[in-house]
Amino acid sequence: MAAGGRRTAKSLVSRGAARPRSPRMESVVVEGKNEIERSLSSDILELHEKALREGAETYIDPATGFTVFTRNAHLKKKRCCGCHCRHCPYDHVNVRTKDSDKAALEEEPANQSDTGETAPRSVVYTKGGDKGKSSLFTGERREKTDCVFEALGAVDELSSHIGLARAMLRDMAKEASGEVMLTGYLEEIQQELMNAGTVVATPLANSDNEVMRSVIDKYTFPEKTKEMEGLIDKIDARLVPLRVFILPGGGNVASAQLHVCRTTCRRAERRMVEVSGMYGEQYTDHLRQATVYVNRLSDFFFVAARSVAEEDIVRN
Repeated sequence: MAAGGRRTAKSLVSRGAARPRSPRMESVVVEGKNEIERSLSSDILELHEKALREGAETYIDPATGFTVFTRNAHLKKKRCCGCHCRHCPYDHVNVRTKDSDKAALEEEPANQSDTGETAPRSVVYTKGGDKGKSSLFTGERREKTDCVFEALGAVDELSSHIGLARAMLRDMAKEASGEVMLTGYLEEIQQELMNAGTVVATPLANSDNEVMRSVIDKYTFPEKTKEMEGLIDKIDARLVPLRVFILPGGGNVASAQLHVCRTTCRRAERRMVEVSGMYGEQYTDHLRQATVYVNRLSDFFFVAARSVAEEDIVRN
């Protein structure tokens, strides 16, 4: 029986059996571990087996913090996606190799349709959320309108706005070293926001998921907040004393975009506060720590926007 104790409609076959040629066909479950699983550590294999016993479709790799699909998730798809997944139960039948590409070129008709019917299905879409629900990192399914997903969406949106600010600042960095420093720090902020999102998506207070607990326990929001406060003080000390309200857009486009980051950050903080108010007892103190970090982050964007605008004024 395949890992997870489930069988497909097709019979289990040995590794020597013929493989389906078309990626559109349902793949056949193969007995035993695939080549990647045979190289995994016992800790990872035990983690995967635990996820299977709980009926989970994902687990978190403790070394990387990445979300990994279990065999349960792949069995639902009923075919190999061709992406060389860690726990593929189909022995990676649709993974492309040099030999398979050569054979495909020899067999494909010259006037292949532009509809893309022969292309393997992308793993970008899973169809798991088509009914309006999505999963937390604990495996729990909730409505997409739940405040947790509102908070996750706001944090994701904030990271996207920061990415745009970074791109704008890179163009300006040829003229000023200050933007070079700021661009690097913005990337660090994006990394920290990913950690904040992980915390929001993982209510652990009443969970025995020691793997995720060990991952989140490594986050250092208080230290990062303190570091940011020092940077805010450093930047603010260089600025002209503020005596009036600021209208975003009075400087350059990068400064205006940093104000967009600031306001988006405020919304992300409000959504995280809402999660705490609604489900606070389900979370460890990491949610409070992450919320404080995001609160301080909006202050950072305020002084950063002013700094970029003033430097541009001085240069011109």
